[in-house]
Amino acid sequence: MPNGEFDARPAPRPGVLRTPEDRFEGIDDFRWPPRYHEVEPGLPGMKPREPLTPEALQEMLGIDWRATLGENDAIDPDKVNAYVKSGAPLYFLAWRVYSQEVESFLPSRIVPGWCLKPVSAAARRAYDAPFPNEDYVAGARRFPLLVPITADDPERIKNDAAWNVLERWRGPLLTLWGDACPFTFTTLGRGYRERVPGAALPGIAHKVFPAGHFSQEDIGEEMAEEMVAFIRKFPAEA
Repeated sequence: MPNGEFDARPAPRPGVLRTPEDRFEGIDDFRWPPRYHEVEPGLPGMKPREPLTPEALQEMLGIDWRATLGENDAIDPDKVNAYVKSGAPLYFLAWRVYSQEVESFLPSRIVPGWCLKPVSAAARRAYDAPFPNEDYVAGARRFPLLVPITADDPERIKNDAAWNVLERWRGPLLTLWGDACPFTFTTLGRGYRERVPGAALPGIAHKVFPAGHFSQEDIGEEMAEEMVAFIRKFPAEA
């Protein structure tokens, strides 16, 4: 390395995917150096199990997983809002099946569907940048399966363990919620505020904004201001 500079980039090993750095060239306002995290197949929580199939979803709950999609299998925000406001059951299950069934699992076809404001073409390209092909979205496809949906779901044990920790957390905790998130609009973070001791500390101002699931797109500046004020009010102990 010139001038003895240290190259912090890990050398790729056989079987390890690393997003090519040129995928991040030309992204608006992206000024950070690449950082890499390796995910090993076979980690806890990555076990295959029986999926919730489109047929089972339709038979059990009458839900068509394609009901909220538009062109190119993109999630349509108007259809999502209409679906949720109609009282249709369990939108999350439709999303869960979508994540396993859709042929091209691209963030640019998902993120705008859960926002109240339009997402620019530049932002959509930025969301897609880390994922050159289907191999790179294996982890993203897995995320919806980490939410337990039955009493005997293996993920329930891990989620319950996490709540056992959160229910003892007495450090400051701030919730900033979007009222139009199709997954959490009925609770708006109430579970965190009621169950986490640190959320009840004096001086914490929990807020609900007019925003969707990806609230950083709808109210990014407002949320940043709230977070900065929170950090200044509750600075980390040295």
